[in-house]
Amino acid sequence: MIPKSFFTVFGYVLWFGAGLSFAKDGPLTPEESVTQFQLDEGLRIEIVAAEPQVIDPVAIAFDEHGRMLVAENRGYPLDEKPARGVVALLEDRNEDGRYEHRTDFATGLTFPNGLLPWKGGVIVTCAPDILYLKDTTGDGVADEKRVLLTGFSVASTTQLRVSHPVLGLDGWIYLTAGLQGGEVYAPSKPERGKVKFSKNDSRFHPETLEFQVVSGRSQYGQTMDDFGNRFTCANRNPIWHHVFHPWHLKRNPDFPFTEATQIVGDAQGDAKVFPLSQDTTTAGYHARLMGTPHAGSFTSACATYLFRGYGLGTHFDEDVFICEPAQNLVQRQKLFRNGASFDSKRVSEKRDFLATDDSWSRMVYATQGPEGGLYLVDFYRKTLDHPQYLPEEMRAGSDFQSGRDCGRIYRIVQGEYFSDSGVRMATPPKMTRAFLKENPFSMGGVFGWLRDTEFRLQMEALDSLMREDVMGALTNRYGLGHRNPIPARRNVERGAIRALWLLHAADKLEPGDFDKVRLFSPEAKEQVARIIEQRIADEPGLIRYLARLNKESSVPERFSGALALGATKLPERLPILAELAMAGDNDKWTDAAIMLAVQSDAAGFAELILTRPELQYTERGRFLGWLGNVVGKSFSDENLMARIVNDLSKLEMGPPENRAAFLAGVLEGLERSRRPMRQLASKHGNEGAALLELMDDELKKAGKLVADRSKSEELRIQALGLFEKLADTKQTGVMVAMLNEKEPLALRLAVIDALVATGSKELVAPLVGQLWRGFSADVARRVVDRMLARGSTTPVLLESIRDGVVQHWMVDANRRGRLMTSRDKKINKLAREVFGALESGDRMAAYEKAKVVLKKHKGDAAKGREVFRRACMSCHKYGEEGVLVGPDLTGVRNQPADALLLHIVVPDYEVYPGYASYEVETNDDRVLSGLLTAETDSSIRLKMAQGIEETISRNDILSIRSTSLSLMPQGLEQTMSEEELAGLIAFLKGQ
Repeated sequence: MIPKSFFTVFGYVLWFGAGLSFAKDGPLTPEESVTQFQLDEGLRIEIVAAEPQVIDPVAIAFDEHGRMLVAENRGYPLDEKPARGVVALLEDRNEDGRYEHRTDFATGLTFPNGLLPWKGGVIVTCAPDILYLKDTTGDGVADEKRVLLTGFSVASTTQLRVSHPVLGLDGWIYLTAGLQGGEVYAPSKPERGKVKFSKNDSRFHPETLEFQVVSGRSQYGQTMDDFGNRFTCANRNPIWHHVFHPWHLKRNPDFPFTEATQIVGDAQGDAKVFPLSQDTTTAGYHARLMGTPHAGSFTSACATYLFRGYGLGTHFDEDVFICEPAQNLVQRQKLFRNGASFDSKRVSEKRDFLATDDSWSRMVYATQGPEGGLYLVDFYRKTLDHPQYLPEEMRAGSDFQSGRDCGRIYRIVQGEYFSDSGVRMATPPKMTRAFLKENPFSMGGVFGWLRDTEFRLQMEALDSLMREDVMGALTNRYGLGHRNPIPARRNVERGAIRALWLLHAADKLEPGDFDKVRLFSPEAKEQVARIIEQRIADEPGLIRYLARLNKESSVPERFSGALALGATKLPERLPILAELAMAGDNDKWTDAAIMLAVQSDAAGFAELILTRPELQYTERGRFLGWLGNVVGKSFSDENLMARIVNDLSKLEMGPPENRAAFLAGVLEGLERSRRPMRQLASKHGNEGAALLELMDDELKKAGKLVADRSKSEELRIQALGLFEKLADTKQTGVMVAMLNEKEPLALRLAVIDALVATGSKELVAPLVGQLWRGFSADVARRVVDRMLARGSTTPVLLESIRDGVVQHWMVDANRRGRLMTSRDKKINKLAREVFGALESGDRMAAYEKAKVVLKKHKGDAAKGREVFRRACMSCHKYGEEGVLVGPDLTGVRNQPADALLLHIVVPDYEVYPGYASYEVETNDDRVLSGLLTAETDSSIRLKMAQGIEETISRNDILSIRSTSLSLMPQGLEQTMSEEELAGLIAFLKGQ
């Protein structure tokens, strides 16, 4: 029987639900802990609060008086009654930089996890509620408590909840979902009813309490730049940029585009971190992740924060900091524009911004303080994980209590603290109404907290906002007549943009105001279009500002311009959209924004685009494919035939990519509307016959392009998309011929997708038959993934596994279980026939027999080390010993002993991707066996035992085939005594 732990479901864990840690000597004092940090050179880290002033902190915020509000999750990880959550108010009354005075601002809360000062009080996320707490008597204790919104889900664990309230430039407060939804309503507005949603981020207006779902399914962490771009995160995805909102995606129902979020930088296993502490990530306890441990990559990314200002030095402005509590570190990344969205890169290649070997230190939140420094919140717990995400056998031995009386908050700074004017300041400015009156609209300050706090206070007082004050600031400080030195321009623009948004929110913005502001950066100009998007439906005259966008404008400007044009139905928008489309960006998000803005006017827009002279020399395949798709979906049968012939004639002289992509898009659009081209044409007499003749001609052209190796890979893939749509099963030999090792990998993968998409058993049978042994690992995995995704092709794959062609381990344990419980009787029966034997075969019998070792012998790790050196280190690495051919075994020390035994005795039970053995026969009469670690169009590279690698030219290969075996030999346990086997397991577990 398979050990229960092997099938434990891995939970989605987040900010303090993603790592298990066992400290050797107990907690360090705050003073001891702060000395353990590795930090970027030139910076210093200091304690600003620690137990008993703060306990179990998870989020902080500073009000306009410089006081620190702290959300304390004292009840974590389990719900307790009475509720122990607290919002504390900390003050630095003696102005020595440490917050020594504490007041319990609010108690008896469940799990408060996010704070936003508002109108003298604070908005708190504390599911199921969004609370408003305020001290009206001046004693530091909240005597006013109101529920603004309620109905957020609390069905999952305590850390999977709504959090991170952030005020946007548009005056709405944005929230992260915590992977939960709800049925949300405002108790003070019962007439509105409930908004039902699932797992999405959301926003609400603090005055009207209107609630809306927005893009993103974020966990714990949200930040915005000075231009309103919103970034969030999830465990293994450190930075997401949210590009579209749901209402954008609804503008053109004929356009099948559903993406709204860009993954910024590396993610999943590619998102590397460099911990100083021992690996105790949750993934290390789950046997199904044994071959892909999370240690060394983000597993608990949270509190993503974009730092704005010079408190750490000028080169830190607009860098992103990501907390990774499971591995006791904080990473810093550089953020930069990539088209309409962003990309990022680690600042340091082999170390992180901050790291420690103190495994209790759990940074779960980052923000900026009133003096411009970076503040980090340390939850400081021995065991970070929630019990639900651990295998049952691990829970009893886990200490979830130690550290519940601890908590630290740190500040990182460079040198002295400076004010806007460069004067050292011991205390931050008090952002009172008097200060604002003396310093009106100075939101171009040198760091983010000042800008954000003043903007918030101005937003709170919109009713008293004087247009003449704002316009005076715009013309005197930000206007056309003012000449700012280049280094100051970005700060000036930040202030100008905030002033414009304030005027808009107060409904005191006039169209001509945009002409009175001197803006330099693409991000700032982009904001003008963002504001216009909010107003254009009611003020059509604003369209003239968008007409200025052209090829010389930046991609962000053109993107936001397209979004703004999508907010109106005025026909004047179409020529502007056509100009934007022909700017030649090939930016996915801009192209999508244009197509969404077309709305129901595909006919007029297609006419404008297809007559553009630029199409004679500009490759716009993806965009024209999308346009063709909308044409095929939206046009009536009566005018479609002639339209397609007419449209294709206009593309005759341009790059072949354009023609092929447009026609493939048309055919796909017809399929979506359940109007197959050939069936439709047959109903339209001579016009239809002419179109069929044209289609046959296009099929021949596409087939030649697909087979022509002198053409670019991109063009051949574009042509393949068209060929797939036009060809019948008798003509697909052209595609099958592309599945040889001399063709580019991307083309082979596209062919696999095309063949399986047909759903034809006749076409997919060779993929898991005579062609199978020649497939590389990437192609084989693509075949399996695609065939399992379709009910019509899954039985063909299962039959091939049953017949011994496809290896059973190509289907992982989770999917095996799903197939064996399928409601499809044929799939269910085949899966049980194929995979049921895995639990009763000879190797499984050997495993059951070997389990006695675990009870009979304690295991001597010293002897086990000798066994590892003798039997394992030629292909595996453990610590500093061995050779890395198979998986690195350093990461398996937390695995249950029975799971380790299973993989030793039954090595083929679960062969992880990339670790299947390949046999290569060469022209010089050699047969090589190893892992296929790399392949190009001209060569492959094998990695063999002892770490020996060899690159082999494809011209020298007679045959290449995957085997049904792991590189790890069968019967390895037979070379050891029972004591040695027990010792090997003890060694691998670090005992």
